[in-house]
Amino acid sequence: MKTTLLVDECINDLNNQIDYFEKNKSEFLSLGETWSKRAYKISNQIRNDKSILINFKKSNIFNSDIPAGNMGKFKKFIFDIFSVLPTFIKFHPYINFIEDGFKVIKEENAIETLERNIMSSIGNPICYKKKGYNLTYRWLRHILLLSYFEKKLSKVEDIDIVADIGTGYGTFPMLLKKNFKSKKFILIDFPEQLCAAKYYIKSEFPDAKITSFEDIKDLEFLNRDFFKKYDFSFVPCFLIDKIQESSADMFCNFASLNEMPRAWFNKYLQSKLFKSSRYLYTMNRFTRMPMDKNEKEPISILDIPLRDYKKIFFDIFKLYKWNYIPVKILNYPIYSKKVWFDPHYVFLGKK
Repeated sequence: MKTTLLVDECINDLNNQIDYFEKNKSEFLSLGETWSKRAYKISNQIRNDKSILINFKKSNIFNSDIPAGNMGKFKKFIFDIFSVLPTFIKFHPYINFIEDGFKVIKEENAIETLERNIMSSIGNPICYKKKGYNLTYRWLRHILLLSYFEKKLSKVEDIDIVADIGTGYGTFPMLLKKNFKSKKFILIDFPEQLCAAKYYIKSEFPDAKITSFEDIKDLEFLNRDFFKKYDFSFVPCFLIDKIQESSADMFCNFASLNEMPRAWFNKYLQSKLFKSSRYLYTMNRFTRMPMDKNEKEPISILDIPLRDYKKIFFDIFKLYKWNYIPVKILNYPIYSKKVWFDPHYVFLGKK
């Protein structure tokens, strides 16, 4: 499919989801008071400038990354200068993140996974070059998560359908599909994130069978038989209740369950999808403070029913050990201050 046609298809799918939500929003948990206006604005921006979606990894409209894709020319110049300096004087925060991340990939014996999964240029990310690899921090995160999956579950035969909640632009499902071609995927997120995910997935897998919103919007429910027909199914988060029991074998969520309002956290954990999935694979902060005055308690690891699962793997997520706060001169990051990252855990279990 030509790029411009794919962009138009993704935009139309996004608009259909926004229109559907607006017409039926009394039935759904709120996505935020201003979400529809913001989503329409994003849609119009993409329609007026298709390069926004074509270069989605350079835009903070979708998921951000390190190096930041939306650096101005001078910030990019500074980053490029630091990139060619000897390692011991690479003080730039973006470079420190990825240098530390690469060390973790080696320490966790995930180099072979990295070697087999070269980062594609789709989305036109700004990368840091290290030992012949093009790297971003988000890519290293998903390589490490894929490595754990391969080590613990590669020979498991009862995981056919994987649901990825808060999928962003779909990096983890994309990597799993490249390495486990028979698996099917359910991608769940805000419609604007699914817009980028659809562009990404369809660019990576042009022959894959992929849902449109028209395929699901008028169905009373979505069940396993439906999802088995598609390689990738895109479901906006507000339709989570349409998904029936046993639709997926594994429920995944990485770095977002703790980042959402408690109402949505509860929504996902009370869903038929979560309760009926045999496997859970998650990486999140141990705790995060309440997001607003309506939340009395922080969301923490204790709010996730890990006791319902037999542990397959549990550890500190070592990639998130250090944080680098940029020290700026005239608003340009010149060097960075090293501090502790909010500790995260990674858990893989089976009911």
